[in-house]
Amino acid sequence: MNRTVKVLLFVFLCILGMHLFAQKAAKGKGSTKIFKPTVYLDHSDYCGGPIQKRVFDSLLKMGLTSHDQSGNSFKVISFDLTYAEQNLYEDSIGNLEVLMDYSHEFCPGNMVTSYIDSSLYKRTKAGDTVFMDNIQVVDFDKKTKQPLPDSSAFSGKGMKFVIVR
Repeated sequence: MNRTVKVLLFVFLCILGMHLFAQKAAKGKGSTKIFKPTVYLDHSDYCGGPIQKRVFDSLLKMGLTSHDQSGNSFKVISFDLTYAEQNLYEDSIGNLEVLMDYSHEFCPGNMVTSYIDSSLYKRTKAGDTVFMDNIQVVDFDKKTKQPLPDSSAFSGKGMKFVIVR
């Protein structure tokens, strides 16, 4: 009985190994790299990382732009903005805790909505984090230099900024 179990276990592991190897080989053959252009704050080099509050506020007011390494421009048509604000709270027994308050907003176009615009710049401070995800961009028509329809939109690279002093 013991020998039968060992043989069946060995056969099972061999079949499992061949199956995993076949999946890995198939994944390597058909995988294509997905193109996602880099998105920037205004026409700057900022596409994520630490950023000073005054620089972040001034660049965000100008909106988002996108282009690839070849210099091809793309129009940003929408994005999701998530703001993680650090706040100091006191629990029920008086212990102080730093916790994050999250707010999320869908922004059509390349600018933040008026709701976010009216409060975000007053609230940003060192230690806060801003995420811009699900950024949708469209290419420009080569002949007319006009943006293609929104139905041809594709994803741009997301951004994460940490506000510093």
